[in-house]
Amino acid sequence: MLFNTSEYFFFLTIVLISYFLSPEKYKNIFLLAASYFFYFRLKWEFGGLLLTITIINYICGRKIGSLIEISKSLAKKWLIFSIAFSLGVLAYFKYAGFFVDSAIELLNLFGANISIPFLRIMLPVGISFYTFQAINYSIDVYRGKQTVETKFINYALFVSFFPTILSGPIERSTNMLKQFAAKKNFSYENLLAGAKLIIWGLFKKMVIADRLSSYVDWAYGSSNIQSGSTLLLASVFYTFQIYCDFSGYTDIATGSARMMGFNLMQNFNLPYFSDSIKKFWKKWHISLTSWFTEYVYFPLGGNRVSKSRWIFNIATIFLLSGLWHGAAWSFIVWGALHALYYLAEYYINSGLKKIGWYAVFSSSAFVKYFRILLCFFLVNLAWIPFRVTDFGQAFYIVRKIFTDSSGMPSVGGSSAITLLTVLLLFFFIFVEILQYKGYASHYFSESKFPVWVRTLFYALLVIFVALFGVTSSQFVYFQF
Repeated sequence: MLFNTSEYFFFLTIVLISYFLSPEKYKNIFLLAASYFFYFRLKWEFGGLLLTITIINYICGRKIGSLIEISKSLAKKWLIFSIAFSLGVLAYFKYAGFFVDSAIELLNLFGANISIPFLRIMLPVGISFYTFQAINYSIDVYRGKQTVETKFINYALFVSFFPTILSGPIERSTNMLKQFAAKKNFSYENLLAGAKLIIWGLFKKMVIADRLSSYVDWAYGSSNIQSGSTLLLASVFYTFQIYCDFSGYTDIATGSARMMGFNLMQNFNLPYFSDSIKKFWKKWHISLTSWFTEYVYFPLGGNRVSKSRWIFNIATIFLLSGLWHGAAWSFIVWGALHALYYLAEYYINSGLKKIGWYAVFSSSAFVKYFRILLCFFLVNLAWIPFRVTDFGQAFYIVRKIFTDSSGMPSVGGSSAITLLTVLLLFFFIFVEILQYKGYASHYFSESKFPVWVRTLFYALLVIFVALFGVTSSQFVYFQF
């Protein structure tokens, strides 16, 4: 049951009506049943795994809460068990095949010429997201940031809430559990705010991302015969495709939750307007970045360590972020590139700040926009191995972009379709510029435009979705 299908919106309508008609004491029970139904409709085979992770972490949280004041060492053992079990399940389903294949390749390099029989297991959809949510509850209880949730229904709903279970945002128990415990009444304002965000998300997904994907698939699928300019255009298209696909999903998820009165954390904040890699990672997939920062980076010592240890901490976070996205070396390379960007930026800025006139020079509008374009270019470059996954092909594409981009890019299978896609992309960028400048609303912010303009805008989005929307089989981040 994908967010960009009529089946989902029929499901959402039934859920909304039934939720607000249900007696208060049964609301969360109904939402939990609806969430499991939603998940089972997509991958019923892994419903038992979701329930097992939920039960284990719920029990561990109760144990940690009861022991923390009596014996912190015993509470810590339950915490370690909670983390080890959850990450162990995630590692088995997501990374076992990768590690086995890597070990075989390494041994074969030394002439071992062996093969290891290994049962390939389907990756449970959403496991990277709901596992991290389950873990953060146990950690926060241990840290004293979260009180023990005594109601299993509320905790199970936190782990499996249908708007977030497949691709996030990776929510915090400190944000959601108190919302599940609070009374929820129907609100026309919430309904309207959620609907507007859903429409914007559908536009980003179906009109921008899915249309761009056709050109990207065509260009990268025949990269050996494409010019560098064509591959450059495809790389730019993919940069916007993955952003609109993932942020479009998040918008629909956030809008669906808001309709019921739940506030999810913001996951994207106009990341391609960042003028530094550091700022980019504060605006891109915020729930994952903040998760690694809070639960890995800070425990490693953060920046309150020696310079060499800080470099290690930064590299670890980015490499883990790459590995989180998938069991392939290409994702690790993607993470390594961003670690290199981040560290290079830090040391270059540190050196430039010693120059007396740098502060005045860097504050100019020209320098700011140049830095935005440079950051976009670096991010765009890193998306190539992320998308292609084959090192040889990724290197070939990058080399061709830098050596053979003098001519005009190919228009693909249809010049009319490609031109339409470009015009729609420019429309999207224009709207984001208005959001960046504070004129148009962004993530429930206020708009400076009058009501009739806003109404006309959302009506136009609905028309665009109806006329130009393309439905794909899944969202990009489902594979992660």
